[in-house]
Amino acid sequence: MRQAPVTIFLVVVNTGIFILMWIFSNFDPSGVTSFFHTMALVPVQFWDGAIWQPFTSMFIHGPIWHIGFNMIALWSLGTPIEKTVGSLRYSLLYLFSGLCSALFIVVFQSDLAIETVGASGAILGLLGALGVFFPNSMMMVFFFPMRARTAVFLIGLASLIFAFFDNWSMISHWGHLGGLVGGLVYSKFALKLALFKNTLKAENQSRPEDLEEQLRRIMNDLPNQRSTPEPFNTIIRDEPEPNAKRVFFDPVTGRYYLK
Repeated sequence: MRQAPVTIFLVVVNTGIFILMWIFSNFDPSGVTSFFHTMALVPVQFWDGAIWQPFTSMFIHGPIWHIGFNMIALWSLGTPIEKTVGSLRYSLLYLFSGLCSALFIVVFQSDLAIETVGASGAILGLLGALGVFFPNSMMMVFFFPMRARTAVFLIGLASLIFAFFDNWSMISHWGHLGGLVGGLVYSKFALKLALFKNTLKAENQSRPEDLEEQLRRIMNDLPNQRSTPEPFNTIIRDEPEPNAKRVFFDPVTGRYYLK
């Protein structure tokens, strides 16, 4: 079974950063607070030049329930997606979704002066990918079983509604919506197109080698055959015999093959 090394790496890195921040908070609380405020996404700081925050904020979390929930979701969603699209494309999907999440925040909440942290946006991008590649797969959302495409629709709709009307909770609904949209767009166009091209390439390269060997053997045997048949012993046919093989040329691969 193929492994999911990038998913494992992301879980380890996020958990490791959380543990280190918790340890150092016991020795230098002000330093950890300063680090948190610098690396978290603060829209007003971003527009003042803190362009690293959309990336660094993806690896910082708040309380333990925050990172616990995110890492369970990352492992559950990331493993099948990484095994489907490969580690490199999966990494780009995760990064693109996380940056789209940050983009929605800094655009639609440009005057926000509080920190936004967490991998939720990138993880919701993985949910979008799951809805693209496995739309009928069953999953549990808040203890309710539903198909992946249904979960994508409901979570996207809820994020959009709460983004306009929820002004009191600490949940970044714009970030969730941006990550989900980013994952959907990247999976629907970039990933599916890349996988389609790979499938065509594999099909063009999957012609059996024994056909080429048979053709080479036939061509080598032609000089050994009688060039002029005896008169009246050869029946001229307009159509090939039912079981006879014919030589074809494939202009895509530049090869001859028997069929």
